Amino acid sequence: MRLRTTTRRIGAVSMLVAWQAIPSARASGADERDRLLAPAGLDAYLVEGKPPSDAELAAKVDRSTVERAAIARSPGLSAAEHRVRSLAEESSSEGGLPAPELMLQIWQIPLSRPAAVGDAAMALVRARDLVRSVDHAFVDYTEASSRHRIHIDHQQVLQRTVEVARRRYAASGTLAEVAQMETELARIEADLIMDRSAIETARARLNGLLSRDPTAPLGEPVQTDAAGLGLSAEQLVAKAHANRPELQAADAKREAAAAQARASEREAKIPSFTVAALYFAPVGPMPAHGYGVNLSMTLPWLWGAQSHRAAADAEMLAAERNEAQDTRARVATDVGAAAAAAKAAERRYATLLEKALPASQRARDATQAGYVAGGSNLVSLLVAERTTVDVRMDIVMARASLDHALVDLDWAAGTRVPRQPVEHVEGAAHVH
Repeated sequence: MRLRTTTRRIGAVSMLVAWQAIPSARASGADERDRLLAPAGLDAYLVEGKPPSDAELAAKVDRSTVERAAIARSPGLSAAEHRVRSLAEESSSEGGLPAPELMLQIWQIPLSRPAAVGDAAMALVRARDLVRSVDHAFVDYTEASSRHRIHIDHQQVLQRTVEVARRRYAASGTLAEVAQMETELARIEADLIMDRSAIETARARLNGLLSRDPTAPLGEPVQTDAAGLGLSAEQLVAKAHANRPELQAADAKREAAAAQARASEREAKIPSFTVAALYFAPVGPMPAHGYGVNLSMTLPWLWGAQSHRAAADAEMLAAERNEAQDTRARVATDVGAAAAAAKAAERRYATLLEKALPASQRARDATQAGYVAGGSNLVSLLVAERTTVDVRMDIVMARASLDHALVDLDWAAGTRVPRQPVEHVEGAAHVH
């Protein structure tokens, strides 16, 4: 019977020290697994509450509702969660002792935890990408619905104007005015068809992101008041550095590479010792019990692959450090570009809402009053009405651009950034 104990790399020569290291690793395994499995980062995106049912989705929906539904129903996120659980279990199992054998070996605790942390962070990246896609789809759904309402309002105004034109034709007007109004109504009908198509497309896209049938009923979108950016560029970059999972993954890979490099360097410089106790039973030519001792030591500084492995791991550590720095630079660039786009969209939205819209409405009202009184022609009225509709459409598109920019900013910052009311344009009338 032979009992052998081997210690390597971790610098522990005493068998007692090696035995003490393993229980502490296993004790921390449960806490590490709980941390990996916690939905870190998603709380910043989602409002607390149970996932909405199909009946609730068929009613009016807001952004937080579709986000909760997407997270709860996504099979891709479920797959990522199971992968993280698998990595966490492997991380805990790797820290334990092997199955009982006659020969007991105690080795270094493997460097699997940093990799597990990195994979958990990348699973969070997938969740963030899903939330980003859902938010963009919801903005498109809201924009298409708003355009549809504006065209319906325009259609109703033109229908009333047609009645006025027909009365004028019956008195002293011309048939050309009535025909021109009917042409404009036909154009509105074509616009409404395009609006309905855009709504159906956006609804099908949202249903797909919610893992539902594309034709499943989905309620009208609830649009909240427009909001602008509430943080400075420096604050946004700080938030991104604290919350972006790509940075967490890069830091975890750098830490794993550093630990591997340290272990390889020790293996290349510190010898490994083998101590064996041997027992000989009284059989054959030896009638008495006997024992023996075997001592051995490696000489890594003479030759072997350890020095080359240490050099390779040192180069990998340098590569991971540079990768981490590159990731931080790219994160700052993402945040800066998204913040600039959000501020520009906010200023355009406020200018259209507070300056262009009141001016177009005043021009339309004056032209309409002149047409009823007989002081202006139909062409002027149609141009004024179409200008107002165009400005309202521009406002809808500017609001959608602002919302899209804020969605991208949330993604770039790694969390939902604070909002504030849209800044008013200097010298403009405040429109609600």
